[in-house]
Amino acid sequence: GDTWDLNIRIVAKELGVSENEATEAWRALARQMIRVGREAVDEGVLMEDWASEVPTELCLGLPARALLETVERSAPGGMLLLSGLHLTPDRFTAPFASKIWENFQAAQLARSRLQLQYRYRSLLCAALLAGGGDPETLPPRLAEAVGE
Repeated sequence: GDTWDLNIRIVAKELGVSENEATEAWRALARQMIRVGREAVDEGVLMEDWASEVPTELCLGLPARALLETVERSAPGGMLLLSGLHLTPDRFTAPFASKIWENFQAAQLARSRLQLQYRYRSLLCAALLAGGGDPETLPPRLAEAVGE
């Protein structure tokens, strides 16, 4: 609708990219979150009925989990989105955007200092996917992973 189009225009303008590039970045993020969610259901970490209720934890957890992949995929000093759009610090000039850039760079630095074995990365992914939710309200395998 009109609001979505306006938001895409604003984001595209702020980042100095075309509206098509901004739209594709959002679509790629949506596809990535769907993939992450499906993989978690397939692995038994999420229960399909719980996920279909679209709980707050999942609304927070899926983007957080997708952002981990963005942090891991991006070279230092850049942000490589799944759409292929490569963002650099010069594109984050607005105060809010520069804060996002600073936090992304901090996350990138913290992640680069960790050499995680598969099991520990899986636990990190589960913690992110849980979206800060109370383990008592999460699906059993997700709650178990968060508790470790």
